[in-house]
Amino acid sequence: MRLAFRLSLLLLVVLAVVTYFVRYGARERAAAPDPRSLPARLLASGGYDVCVWIPEPHQNLGALADAIGSWQGYADAFARVAGSNDPPTPRAFGPFAVPPASEIVACGDLDGRRLRVLARVYPEVAFVARLAGRLAGNAWLSGGEIGEADKDPDRNLRVAWQDGLWTVASGKESAIPEAPAAALPPALALLHLAHPAFDAPAGTYRLQHEEGAIDLALLGGAEPPAPPAFGKPAPALFAAVGPAWPDEAERPQPPAAVVLWDTAGETPGHVGGTLGGILRELPGIAVLHPPGAERWSLPGPPGLLARALPTAEASGWTVLALDDGTLERAKALAPALTALAHPDATGNDHRLVIDATVDPYAALSLVTRLRKALQKVPLVQKEHVQRWRDWETLLTPFAACRRLDLAATANPGAFRLRLSGCGG
Repeated sequence: MRLAFRLSLLLLVVLAVVTYFVRYGARERAAAPDPRSLPARLLASGGYDVCVWIPEPHQNLGALADAIGSWQGYADAFARVAGSNDPPTPRAFGPFAVPPASEIVACGDLDGRRLRVLARVYPEVAFVARLAGRLAGNAWLSGGEIGEADKDPDRNLRVAWQDGLWTVASGKESAIPEAPAAALPPALALLHLAHPAFDAPAGTYRLQHEEGAIDLALLGGAEPPAPPAFGKPAPALFAAVGPAWPDEAERPQPPAAVVLWDTAGETPGHVGGTLGGILRELPGIAVLHPPGAERWSLPGPPGLLARALPTAEASGWTVLALDDGTLERAKALAPALTALAHPDATGNDHRLVIDATVDPYAALSLVTRLRKALQKVPLVQKEHVQRWRDWETLLTPFAACRRLDLAATANPGAFRLRLSGCGG
């Protein structure tokens, strides 16, 4: 009898552990939204600038957290690189970072004035969360209004439970259509942009992981341009952008490109003295821009290196590099850049938004070397060093992948972000 009891107890423990890892443990789980469901209809409604739908968010985001390490540290670095010094601080759902749910959709406007979240929380978790919220007076779990009404009531969060869904809203809520949404394929996440944003066209994007490649692509979009055919040695990073006209700009920003090569052990051309010693520690960096229309500059304070660096004209581009060898490599790459975005804004360059290719491991190594080299230059300000430290943070989780490709165009719209050679 005792043996049977112990075996039964052992079986229950095993089942509990298996249930936890299957239902709650961090792992990738792809799924498709039910077109008739409220989350699917909200995702497709276009009532908010941006919507993201994730199946099993506690598992998929848990797997992502295992890869990137500190959520907050990564969010801080991403925010600074994106030009914001106010990264979001996520609020925990009791002991969970995100609600244990079969699906969650989060929508908002880019100005941060409106937000709407719907999560189909597991029934057993929902019961415990609501009870614990009531006992602790925690409106985030039990429901209620969160914020300071006397300061800005429109920014208050309204938390509620509705038909098995945990909901959060702020600002004026957009109506959700009654008609079913279009059917979408299984995905690790779906992103809907009501308007072009983040250098990407409007539409629905699908995140998937298959055969060692992670893809984020625009559903129904045009085929993005192929990356240039690089010679040997291939650059660790290549990024080209087409003309852009930001809201605050008086005139369009010109097309531009930046390229990084690993030049460890090479002599930095004709530049000598103290500056030459510094350049020996830097990767080979080149920027290309139309004559007299500089959009990007080499790292460090403006004017610190410009007077001593080699410059040339190639295929209509002005090429500025840290050394003679890098200059020659960049000149050889200039014709391929012209095919993507012509320097005088003719041809097909109006289509290009961005085209980038990165060897994550090599790029991480070069960014680290660059950051360490800049730290040794007394005139370089801390924010210049921090910029490259942030790129170290962003690249580290992808160092195990062989290649990252990013391409986006407008008229017609196309977008693809692919990480390949990542294993399993």
